[in-house]
Amino acid sequence: MSEVYVKMATAYRQSVAAKIAEACSIIRRPDWRAKSPVRPLVYDWDYDSIVVHYTGHEHLTAPSAIQDFDIGHDHWDDIAYHYAISPEGQIYEGRELIYKGSHVKLQNTGKIGIVCMGDFDTGLMSLYWGHGYSGDPIEDTMISALRKLSQVLISTFQIHFFGGHIEYGETAVCPGNKLLPVVQAMRNDFGLATPIHREL
Repeated sequence: MSEVYVKMATAYRQSVAAKIAEACSIIRRPDWRAKSPVRPLVYDWDYDSIVVHYTGHEHLTAPSAIQDFDIGHDHWDDIAYHYAISPEGQIYEGRELIYKGSHVKLQNTGKIGIVCMGDFDTGLMSLYWGHGYSGDPIEDTMISALRKLSQVLISTFQIHFFGGHIEYGETAVCPGNKLLPVVQAMRNDFGLATPIHREL
């Protein structure tokens, strides 16, 4: 692949990402002062899946905190997800959409990662981490933002699969036992397929 082709393809894909950001009022990486990736990232683009996650038991309430956690704790090259959504419904650009995410173990190609900020589990672990037995509330503003972003992504790419992280494999709980049914209902509304679960 020639250098000229790569530059042209990158410029086009960045323009598409910018249009998505404009359509969904997304706060871009420079505006939340994202750090540069610690190592070069791998290109990706022909997305066919959307994977919904949650930040879980850790108190990660800002994209910068998610990025610091992903780089420092999991030793990834950048924030793992392409988008992050706050409980108030604000959407943040995570890893640039032109690059492959790091949000589903060993199977990230073709998958857009969206993380919702909060602990959406019910149980003793949520209680232990200070979120109460019922975890954090699922705000309508966050769900509305997830729906709008997903609709724009579906209209932009050939998306076939939509689901929570646990439906793809290699996680015990994400995106939480309260958020997963919401994601599944949204998938039915979109008329998309259930993800293929893979145990690695």
